[in-house]
Amino acid sequence: MIKYLILILLIGLLLGSSSLFAQKGIDSISSAQGPMEMPEVIIDRNINLNIKSTTKKFPQNTPHLSSAELDSINSLEKQTSLLLPKPSLAKSFISPLDETAFIEASFGQWASINARAGYTFDLVGFDVYTLVSTEASAGWVDNADYSKIDLSLNSSYLADPKFWIFGSSNTKARFDFNYANYNHYAIFSPFQRTSTNFSFLSDTKGSYQGFDFRAGILTDIVTLSDPGDVGSGGFGAYLDIINPYDDFKFLGGGELDIRSDLNQSNNLINAYGGIQYRFQNNIIMKSKLGYYLADSPQNASKGLSYELITSFNPNSNNSLILKIDGGLDRTLLRDLLARNPYISSNATIFHSEKTIGVNTAWEYKFGTKWAITTFASFDKYSEYLNFYNIDSAKFNISGGSADIVKIGMRSFYEINDKNLLSLDLLWQSGMAETNSTQVTYLPELDAKASWSVFWGEDISTQTYAHFIGKRYFSIALEEQLDQYINLGLSINYRLYNHLFINISADNLLNQNIYYYNNYQEGGIFGKIGVNLKI
Repeated sequence: MIKYLILILLIGLLLGSSSLFAQKGIDSISSAQGPMEMPEVIIDRNINLNIKSTTKKFPQNTPHLSSAELDSINSLEKQTSLLLPKPSLAKSFISPLDETAFIEASFGQWASINARAGYTFDLVGFDVYTLVSTEASAGWVDNADYSKIDLSLNSSYLADPKFWIFGSSNTKARFDFNYANYNHYAIFSPFQRTSTNFSFLSDTKGSYQGFDFRAGILTDIVTLSDPGDVGSGGFGAYLDIINPYDDFKFLGGGELDIRSDLNQSNNLINAYGGIQYRFQNNIIMKSKLGYYLADSPQNASKGLSYELITSFNPNSNNSLILKIDGGLDRTLLRDLLARNPYISSNATIFHSEKTIGVNTAWEYKFGTKWAITTFASFDKYSEYLNFYNIDSAKFNISGGSADIVKIGMRSFYEINDKNLLSLDLLWQSGMAETNSTQVTYLPELDAKASWSVFWGEDISTQTYAHFIGKRYFSIALEEQLDQYINLGLSINYRLYNHLFINISADNLLNQNIYYYNNYQEGGIFGKIGVNLKI
């Protein structure tokens, strides 16, 4: 009876008010402003900073998504962080799901439609995983309509041992196509923007004569029309060689990336070497030193990059890590679009440069039902990227020195086999040294809590709240975006075997949410969907 009452309640929420489906004029938007969501960050056992999502399991690697997949235009889905560093060459793949195939579709207010499908199969020794999705909405205000299409084709191949050098190696390949059409709806007479992205990545890991190696190539083309045409295109290659010797590992490698971004040269040459030492199976010390040459119209640069990492695992329940690093944080057009889809097509590309960064984290597991991770970091930049408005609709980036401090924790607690709690807290401060003001789009407090309840084999619910504090969107005028709380509820119900129905609602408090200045998100957003796993 309870589960039927819950379903009726959510369906009533979605369908009971005509205002949920009514489009508003731009002049009806409140002037109150709130900031963009920030992702939570923890450090996992393999000595990498990773973006995590709430999960019942202990912290582990999550499937990597492309910039276009991470991007979410005009929705309450999680946005990528304006502070999230990007690798110079993306080396990530989408992990296939456990099931052979899945199909899901949803319909929400403002005529919002979303459909996704995935299929895993074997093709002449290749493990292939395909993922295709499409999304469209009429928009919650005039001119906020948009549409998206994403296609990803991933493959994995284990070579026969008889092949020279590449014998028993594992080669992964990935092809992506992403299309988005949307408007700069912050102004009364918006102009339409269309972006497309084609990319191909091939990555091989193997061993030969006692040496481990990793090699790959990446090529991509990005076009942007609004209404003039600009774009990005490039080709990159990388090679890492590792020589294991007793408890040591010696690394040597480099990468080359030749490209043009927004019709501006943006090339990179990077060479590096390193050593790793394992002591008594519970202490790992790792060092890496490199030299880079990078050009961009704003700040062509060269210099040293370095990384020092110590990891200590005294037992299966404890994990400590200390990381000190510095060097180049490269900026590419595809990354800027993922971080802010309203970046100007005339933006000047330049790179962030970190003088020194100190990161530490501690993870502790209280048995199998409770785990906590605490972390703190200090990063000093000689050049740091700040987003700012060049007019009411478009953004550019500026540089300058800055100090970023972060202190946080994340935890989950399994009360029993039917109740799971999770909590994420992050305090952070970013001070621009040049004028002693806060950097832009950095909330001082980011807090998230969720409560998952498993009512039985067929039904589960999740209630969550996400608080984002005030953020500066202008360094010169010190103007701020208002804080907000995003309260949401999701219900999952098994209709039959592998067929599921999901009903969810976001922003139940009807807060004024701004991911970017002048771009207010819609109020309460509800949707209903189905999912079939095969």
